[in-house]
Amino acid sequence: MMQLPFKDRRSGLTAAGIIMILLGTLAGCGTLTMPFLFFAASRLPSASRDGGASLLFGAVAAVGVYAIIATALIWTGIGSIKRARWVRPMVLIFSALAMAGGAMAALNSLLTFSAVQRMSATFTQQVNRAATAPTTTPTAPGTTVTTTTTTRLTGPTWAPMFGVLVGIATMLLFGVGVPAVFFWFYRSNDTRLTLEHFDPYPRWTDGVPVPVLGITVTATLALLWAFTGWITPMLYAINRGSVTAFLLAGGHIVVAIALLPVILWTYLVQTRGWTLAVAVTILAGAILLAGVITGIATEQAAEQAVIISGDPALTETMRAAMDDMRWSQIISVVVMVSAALAYLLWCRRFFDRGQTAA
Repeated sequence: MMQLPFKDRRSGLTAAGIIMILLGTLAGCGTLTMPFLFFAASRLPSASRDGGASLLFGAVAAVGVYAIIATALIWTGIGSIKRARWVRPMVLIFSALAMAGGAMAALNSLLTFSAVQRMSATFTQQVNRAATAPTTTPTAPGTTVTTTTTTRLTGPTWAPMFGVLVGIATMLLFGVGVPAVFFWFYRSNDTRLTLEHFDPYPRWTDGVPVPVLGITVTATLALLWAFTGWITPMLYAINRGSVTAFLLAGGHIVVAIALLPVILWTYLVQTRGWTLAVAVTILAGAILLAGVITGIATEQAAEQAVIISGDPALTETMRAAMDDMRWSQIISVVVMVSAALAYLLWCRRFFDRGQTAA
């Protein structure tokens, strides 16, 4: 057997490819919920159809995301087993995005902990009030005894905190830890040399710095968010006559249109692509902040909670909880947009010099 001038990573590439295919298969199971979504929408009462439409569109968009994730994982897993050189930059990009997403999810859970705790307490009080009901029991001819039976929800006061901590630990493990292992393996020089040795021909990922290719991929994913994100505020604008919601829907459409040249120009490593990416990032952040500050996101969440639970009393509880979470949501959006802008500023040098980075 020929001795390679580097550590052979073929076994690791095969193992990683199998894991990605399995994860993609699990993600693909999420697409099987599509028939149930349409069935559930058809069973909604007529009074809930308008609000249920936005909920249905959101669920369909989520199913689409599952389908995209499944396709990407299976496709990349097969490529890793076949030792295709384009696999390395794609895994580096998606694992970095997964780590960033996992860290943001953990931060958001930590910021909203107090609001979730108060919502849990309010919900428990409502259930306890509803559980207190008088009952009439006959005892003798012509006489009755009225009794009141109370069933109360009880539990340790530390339970909400424990649940949040478990959720954060899970996010950090699977949202940050697992992607970090993939990032470390594919980032190694031996993995790069192994792929280049067994796939020596240039591929579509060559010639573009990996950080810049990351902007292109992220812009493509953001295009999906913008393309589907305008539907819910547009329905809200139509049902409520909200001018603000109409402007938010229009903002999503503007972002979607602007992202098309961003994808093309950043892939070609053109400076105008970087400039437009910065502008679109700021605009998208403004749209997210507007949805939170104006309370439109709060109203939508409250309406959807009633549709799911069938309990109109839950509207005020959800509205109060979302109002309570408003500052934490604002902080999360600011952190996310600031991190994106910082990354874009770091990538500016690749557009200036046309250099590559692994």
